[in-house]
Amino acid sequence: MVSFQCSRHSTPADIVEVFNRCVKFQRDRNLDKFASVVVLEDVGLAEHSENMPLKVCFVYGRYCCEAVFRRLKVALNFSQKGNKDFK
Repeated sequence: MVSFQCSRHSTPADIVEVFNRCVKFQRDRNLDKFASVVVLEDVGLAEHSENMPLKVCFVYGRYCCEAVFRRLKVALNFSQKGNKDFK
């Protein structure tokens, strides 16, 4: 888990750095047992930043959701083929 204290002075680069830290930490780990988590503390303060730092969260959120969907789709296809070992 990586936490970041948001403020009115937060920038998109600050948020990207936090997400990249999690990506690097998660690399080469068993994704069935491990997940990095980003905690943006006082995110409401960043909403008032003229730098609009939270816009980058959409990109990371979309990427993560697409990755999860791909994994679920693979699992669903695997289970529909009648594999008895699928859990």
